[in-house]
Amino acid sequence: MATLEYLSSESLTLDTAPDTFEQSDHLVSIARDVGSILLNQGIPFRVWSGVQAAEIGKHRVSQDVDLWMPDGQIETAYHLLRRKMPEAVSLDERDDRYIVRVGEQDDVEIMARMDIHASDGHVYPLRMGRDVLRQSHPHIHMGKWTPLPFAAPEETILLKAILQRGVEQGKHDAEDVLAMSARLPWINIPYLTRRSIETGSYARVSPFLRKCGIVLLPNGS
Repeated sequence: MATLEYLSSESLTLDTAPDTFEQSDHLVSIARDVGSILLNQGIPFRVWSGVQAAEIGKHRVSQDVDLWMPDGQIETAYHLLRRKMPEAVSLDERDDRYIVRVGEQDDVEIMARMDIHASDGHVYPLRMGRDVLRQSHPHIHMGKWTPLPFAAPEETILLKAILQRGVEQGKHDAEDVLAMSARLPWINIPYLTRRSIETGSYARVSPFLRKCGIVLLPNGS
């Protein structure tokens, strides 16, 4: 299995020969069922977070599928899914996010209205606006995931760079960013920089991403 090595205070790296993992057919099937219901009603969403990182990086198996959608759509999505899958859908409305959970093991989580509380004590709002929806990730919008649309990978990279959680919390944020960076043909640095500025997270994520080999543009450029 791929392991994370802290080579120095300046850089992070994965081992040189990560394994290749495929995501669970069970998770993909449930996600496609949920996604098809939403798509048929014209409700926009994107697949992102851990499962996107795992699917791109091929370095681990995700335990669930995270969907992200505009704030104004989440309640409509909840009521729609409750009608279609009444035994499988629950609502988790928190102060910092609104989550619709689907499946006995919360196999699919649909998120909106997110305010990310990071370990630095700051709160970073993540919202899906029109610009975010316009971005897409064509490299894995295919195969067993069809027709599910994926977020731009920069969105998941940004999320992971804000959170910066480690294995002691059962998370893989640095590992995910490194694995994605290693396999993506490109990363849209201007877009990632702009999104970090929009979310107020530039000062937090820039040093972390630099350690992962991703250098943002100077703030204000």
